[in-house]
Formats: sequence, C-alpha cells, structure tokens
Amino acid sequence: MKISIHEIILGALAAIFISFVIIFSLNPPDAKLNIVSGAETPAVAYLVNINTADAAELETLDGIGAKTAAAIIEYRNKHGGFKNADELCEVPGIGPSTLEKIKDYIKV
Repeated sequence: MKISIHEIILGALAAIFISFVIIFSLNPPDAKLNIVSGAETPAVAYLVNINTADAAELETLDGIGAKTAAAIIEYRNKHGGFKNADELCEVPGIGPSTLEKIKDYIKV
C-alpha cells in the first residue's frame, strides 16, 4: 500500500490539532497561572469561583487554609454569594493583603 505525501501531511496536521485541543481544554488561555515552586503554596491552574468552590478548591489559594475556607463558605451561604471579589474582606481571616495575593486567581 502506498501512502501519499498528502496523507502524511494530513495526519500530521490532525495530530497537531488534537494536541492543541487537549492542551487548551486542560488549561484555557484566559486562565491565569500561579506557577509556584515550593510546597508551601499549591499552584492554581484555573480561576477559583468563590461562589461555587468547595473547601478543597478554596484551600488551593495562597493564604487560605481550612479555617478560612470554612469561613468563606459560611459567609457565602449566609449572604447568598459574593457580588464581587472585594467582598471577601468581610470574611473573618481575610484582609486586604490576602485579597491582594489571591485576586488574580479567583472569579465571582
């Protein structure tokens, strides 16, 4: 069986296309990456929605531990969700410096 150059090129282009689909589906281009080396701060590979995230997702944010994650969820449940990221400063344990560290990695 003879394979033409056109079939080879078509196969290569298909492989490249599939690779891009996989890469961008795992890491959308609009997601901001927090590339951190070190065990203290986990890397965030997507934006965390503070209105839907569970405690484990919230804890991936720099400076947010189990207690603060629980406080975020409690505040969210009590007040019907966050209208903007600045409202996080109303949560006990989150101040302006913590908000500044995480604001590029969260969405409402």
